[in-house]
Amino acid sequence: MYYTSLLPDVVGISIRNIHIYDKVLNELIFPLKYLVDTIKIIKKTKWNIPIIAGGAGFSMYPRQFMTEAPEIKYGIFLEGEEFFPQLLDNLDSPYNVKGIFIRDKNEIVFTGDRSFVNFENSIIPDRTFIPFDNCKKGNYSLGVQSKRGCSLQCFYCSYPYLNGSKLKLRDPKDIVAEIEELCYIHGVTEFAFADNVFNIPASHAEKICKEIIKRGINVNWIAWFNEQFMDERFVDLCLEAGCRLFEFSPDGFSNKSLRWLRKNIQTCHIQNTYNIARKKNMEVSYNFIIGIPGQGPISLIRQTIFILKAKIFLGKKLKRIQFSKLGIEPSTALAKLAIEEKK
Repeated sequence: MYYTSLLPDVVGISIRNIHIYDKVLNELIFPLKYLVDTIKIIKKTKWNIPIIAGGAGFSMYPRQFMTEAPEIKYGIFLEGEEFFPQLLDNLDSPYNVKGIFIRDKNEIVFTGDRSFVNFENSIIPDRTFIPFDNCKKGNYSLGVQSKRGCSLQCFYCSYPYLNGSKLKLRDPKDIVAEIEELCYIHGVTEFAFADNVFNIPASHAEKICKEIIKRGINVNWIAWFNEQFMDERFVDLCLEAGCRLFEFSPDGFSNKSLRWLRKNIQTCHIQNTYNIARKKNMEVSYNFIIGIPGQGPISLIRQTIFILKAKIFLGKKLKRIQFSKLGIEPSTALAKLAIEEKK
């Protein structure tokens, strides 16, 4: 019997977040440390092959990542499903591919902007090589994306920069066919909708739920929801389709702070999600940002009362209330304001 050693042509590293919670350090850190550690492991193989970085986190700080990690030969800027294969086909002439960062001797060169991919017609991704055992441990770690882009204008958010402000919706039948494949072929029983917001537009979300119910798929899922488009009828539909956690990120609580954040909601919309949760057998979570303008003493008292009521009256249905700090991310309205004020 003969064995052949096959080396990969490249190694790809995806950087999803620009902050990662380190359980050892007990704090949020920039993922550069993990990137450097990963590259050290790759270099121990002595393969001496190109390293390609990509992902949403990389696209936020591409030059910084490539400067601090000089082993990275190429970087995929923004979406990669079409342009990563193009780069693989043009490793001898990478300048032919748009949207790529290239390390050329001591210089980092960008090959130029390109348009967003035609996500509406995306095919079901090939997941045959994924070790699904890790996706079946009750952590909703596997994602299904029903749309891309975000039409909201939140002051601090980078989603329109990363995905575009125009919504690109997949056909609900194609989405549910992907869910069906995950369940019946790969044995997955739960997943997360990886949309920025699942229920914008609400009609698209409803069609997905109805298609899951129509096909009789027994699956559990979670998603992020916008508070403005929640009512009891829609919640019942989501519950019947398998939704097990409704995640909300109002971020502010007072109308003044919500206006400053440029959210499309008011305090009454947040209160409405709580009222529905008291009536329905639904689990919810809330995320708030601390220290933002408009959060005066009175609004903080009202927010505290809301949180206490949720903890007392929702009980185990309240899975999490999380507080985070406001970060300034590149290419957001908040970043532009910070730059202007610094001048």
